[in-house]
Amino acid sequence: MGDRRTGRDATRAEFWEVVQSCSGKLPARLRDVFVLRHLDEAGAAEICQAVEITPTNLWVMLHHARLRMWQCLSKNWYGLDADKPKAGGE
Repeated sequence: MGDRRTGRDATRAEFWEVVQSCSGKLPARLRDVFVLRHLDEAGAAEICQAVEITPTNLWVMLHHARLRMWQCLSKNWYGLDADKPKAGGE
C-alpha cells in the first residue's frame, strides 16, 4: 500500500508544480487575485480591499485568470489543446 500512496503523492506534487507554473505565467494582478481567492480561500471583500479594486473588477479579473489557468492546465497537465473544440462539440 505504501507504493500507491507514494505514487499518489508524486502525482499530487507534480500537479501542484504545474499549477504553480501556470499561475506564475499570469500577469501579477491576475495571479494575486487568483491565488487569494482559490488557494488562500480569501473572501471577495478581503481581496478587493487588499488589491484595491471593486467587486466588479474582481469578478472580471478572476474570470480572465481562470480562463488562462484552464488553458495552461489543459495543455500542461491534461495534454489537451485548449484552443480546439472537443470532437463532436462545435
